Amino acid sequence: MSEQNPSEDVRAPSPQRGQAWYVLAGFRYQLLQALDAWLRLQNGETLWLEVDEDFSVASPTGLTAAQVKNSAAERGATAYGLRTEGVKAVLRRHWERSRQGADPTMQLVFIANGGTARERDLNFPDGAAGLDYWAKAAIDADTTPIRIALATIFENEPIAEWLATNPTDEELQTKLLGRVRWEAHALEHGPLTEHITDKLGDLFLETGFLANLAREAVRGLCDRIFQTACERSADKRRLMWGDLHRSIENIAFPTASL
Repeated sequence: MSEQNPSEDVRAPSPQRGQAWYVLAGFRYQLLQALDAWLRLQNGETLWLEVDEDFSVASPTGLTAAQVKNSAAERGATAYGLRTEGVKAVLRRHWERSRQGADPTMQLVFIANGGTARERDLNFPDGAAGLDYWAKAAIDADTTPIRIALATIFENEPIAEWLATNPTDEELQTKLLGRVRWEAHALEHGPLTEHITDKLGDLFLETGFLANLAREAVRGLCDRIFQTACERSADKRRLMWGDLHRSIENIAFPTASL
């Protein structure tokens, strides 16, 4: 076996390899969004991981399922519209999960950091993006443009079939539009990490711990979320308000878990 010449350059990795970085970035972004939801959890609520969508928050009055998308895709940042495959897929699942709007306890939030896109061959007032106009139609704007868009995109599917029955504006808003939130302008990785770190710093101060532990806590809590999401049994893929505070204590005082 010949000895390598120290003066020779080490062979660089092929640019065609290691292209899954954006997939890993997507997983990390999902963990951060789940952590942010965990920090906002109220006593009596439960954070479910990889059960309904990427995560969901269940309360005594209902369940909000969250689908998370990171804009750092292979070909660059992704803006989202009603025609986007991920958007269509999550709407189909929500419509089925809510029993076509009959279950008032089911809600959906779509979290992404790529922004919204204008719809191809579909028109909304003032040139608005479909996902942005959705929020207006859910309150008091003309629902006609969103009806036309959904009937076109979901032709021959349950959503379009329901729209063909001509539900009133109140029914459309109550059973579908008002139960779905499109948060396509969410914080990106860096700002989101800082936002969470600041929240943890305040929480540490309130509970008498050192605020400078917050950055370490982000890593520790994300690890707890990852471990919980990997549980084989769906019944174990949950975290509660008390779990958060016990985890924080274990980070602040490692011996507390012994």
